[in-house]
Amino acid sequence: MPRVNFALALHIGAGHHSTLKSKEYMELMRETLKKAREELDKKVAEFHEMWKRRGVRKELHSSLDQMFCPILTNVIANLENSTLTNAGLSSNLTRYKSITECDACVMVGGTEGGKRSRWGAIGAARGIRNPIKGAEWLMERSSWNTCGNIVSRSLTEPVMLTGLGLWEKIRREREGAEKDTPQNDQTQICSKRLLFPEICENPTDLDSFLVHDSAKKRWEVFNERLYDTVGAVMMVWLEENEEDSNQTSHSDADEHALKASYSTRARKRRRLNGGDYIYQPSHGGPSDFCSVTGVSSGGIAMKCEGRVGEAALAGIGCYADAHCSVSCTGAGEDIMLSFSARNIAEQLEKDISGQEAIWNVIVRDYVSRRDLQKGAFDNPKAQPRNIMGALVLSRDTDSESSTPRKTRVALHCAFTAWSMGVAHLSSFDDKIHCSIHRQSQENVGKNMFYQEINLLQS
Repeated sequence: MPRVNFALALHIGAGHHSTLKSKEYMELMRETLKKAREELDKKVAEFHEMWKRRGVRKELHSSLDQMFCPILTNVIANLENSTLTNAGLSSNLTRYKSITECDACVMVGGTEGGKRSRWGAIGAARGIRNPIKGAEWLMERSSWNTCGNIVSRSLTEPVMLTGLGLWEKIRREREGAEKDTPQNDQTQICSKRLLFPEICENPTDLDSFLVHDSAKKRWEVFNERLYDTVGAVMMVWLEENEEDSNQTSHSDADEHALKASYSTRARKRRRLNGGDYIYQPSHGGPSDFCSVTGVSSGGIAMKCEGRVGEAALAGIGCYADAHCSVSCTGAGEDIMLSFSARNIAEQLEKDISGQEAIWNVIVRDYVSRRDLQKGAFDNPKAQPRNIMGALVLSRDTDSESSTPRKTRVALHCAFTAWSMGVAHLSSFDDKIHCSIHRQSQENVGKNMFYQEINLLQS
């Protein structure tokens, strides 16, 4: 039976975290990961029970993201339910109407074996209790588009909705008012599996929905600036026990066919990063990886109505593929212009260190841009530019001559803001590690804080 390994990390944004609330921030992160650990242990036990039924093993290999993705979105949803974060309940209010409009995105990376990436997102969304759950719901629904006769040709499920689009869609579908939804057996099965996200029940309460007193105070006094986007990164993969691997052999022809099935570049560099789940069975084939990442944000303070930020855009606020997964936070408009998440992913595929890869994007390409040099750094309560953070999980394997392959998983935290709250856990460590990293005022917006933690070595 394969060993199920996992690594999970979350962040509460790169911004200005009050030292007076440090204990509250730490407690929030610790309690969130404590719940996640319990869910992970249950899923691992469930996986082992299902593995004993040989007939479903192939399905287990291809559905790890469906098993574990809800845990990642539950982590972000728990952060959304806190008044300490700029996501969900205590999101920043808009400039003129003082209402809450949220962004969120979740993405599952594709594989070299041909499995397509998929993602779902909402932008400037209203009336959704947990934006990340709305994004996950859209991602799962949109996957029906590639499932043959599940969805009729006349109806394509959306990947992204903005404004009241998702609220209206959920309300109508829940009431059975969407007549063109096909009602075949498979659709009914999928509908039962995908629970509707919680929404505002009374249309007259939409303007006040999720508007918290703390957000009102920030809007009225504007004495805090919050760029913070919350996010989580997670990796889950299978590895063969060493004693089992000694009993397994492959012919030279089989080994040659396996190596020929994926590119030289992929064989040279095996790296998986941030915000997600990764699965690698014992043979290490390229189609066995899976990655997931998610982000959620209430947007920048005093934003215009209808403004969509980086947290709603795959490839910008978050990105995942067969090699990496990244979660970004910071000044949304500048991150959007820099395509930061995908650029970090591309840098991490190169044969360079994780620090250099992230530095190339955050400092060389982001901070050093001339159009970002007009920020005000003297006043910590001002709205400076050049504020960005990234949380990345990277996974490397040794050369293919090693049997079983040795795995190294590292957590990378980098930011140019005043502070960034990060927490992580792994299957190789019973402890939950929480910290709020800080840097001096003179470095804000100019230099990058960086920390790399070796999470597990198998």
